[in-house]
Amino acid sequence: MHLFLAMMILVIITLLCIFPKKYSAICLEGIFLWAKVVLPSLLPFLILTTLLTKLGILQKLSIYLNKFFYRLKLPSLTAGVFIISILSGYPVGAKMIADLYSQQAITEKEASRMALLCSTSGPMFIIGSVGAALFNNTMAGCILFATHILGVIIPCLIALPFAKKLPKTEHILQTKTVDNLLYSSVHSSTISILCIGGFIVLFYILTEALTDLRIMQPLIALLAFPFGDSATGLVYGLLEATHGVSALSKSMSIFALPLASFVITFGGGCILLQQISFLKSAKVKITTFILFKFLQGICAFTLTLLAVWIFL
Repeated sequence: MHLFLAMMILVIITLLCIFPKKYSAICLEGIFLWAKVVLPSLLPFLILTTLLTKLGILQKLSIYLNKFFYRLKLPSLTAGVFIISILSGYPVGAKMIADLYSQQAITEKEASRMALLCSTSGPMFIIGSVGAALFNNTMAGCILFATHILGVIIPCLIALPFAKKLPKTEHILQTKTVDNLLYSSVHSSTISILCIGGFIVLFYILTEALTDLRIMQPLIALLAFPFGDSATGLVYGLLEATHGVSALSKSMSIFALPLASFVITFGGGCILLQQISFLKSAKVKITTFILFKFLQGICAFTLTLLAVWIFL
């Protein structure tokens, strides 16, 4: 496996050396996307949610929903993280889980279960960037957001009640002095947003390299049978969600919006790695997490297909 990865990296480096102008433009495209869409919308949320976590506000946010999450065999802090994850988008939920684990407020098993529910995109991206900007249809964005959230929740409602009950633990958040708290929150959030930018640029280059090498063509051809011209956007989305959704928005297929819902909910390689980079520090079971995200993506796809048939 390591040998294969090393060979792929060397091939991509060779392409970068042979076509420096082309790949420099692709790199700038990824940076532009990060700077225009991700940085202004996500950095404030990262800083503010880190502050909320360290101030212990999550316990107060969770009070009214505790009974519901208790039935799902989730820790009491889940409600607050879930609400902020919905409002903020990827990968804020994963970062908050990592922060809670680092403060010993949750165990690794609790972190693994929380990760299944608290990994969502946000309304700013889905309704604004995808619905209004890419699909030129705010209604489509609202449908995507609703089916995305339901696609995340429904599999958890089905699976988690059958999970083993976790040992009861007292969830207490450690607080810090305000000066140290503000600096540490800004510092950690800035590092996180830079890492997210690095992931986006890397996957933009990777997608272009795989396209140039014709590696993705067989998969696109295979998926073209059920999905028509949406197959290209789906395959791109499996690597980088924004790139895939952008391609899907140009498709005339009835599957374009449902596949966009799948891509946003599953996350694609870029978003999954962003989340995994945080969740690994909380010792979350990564294989289970990825498989569950795929299941949630299928659920979101099915719900969106039904919604398209009814409303659009």
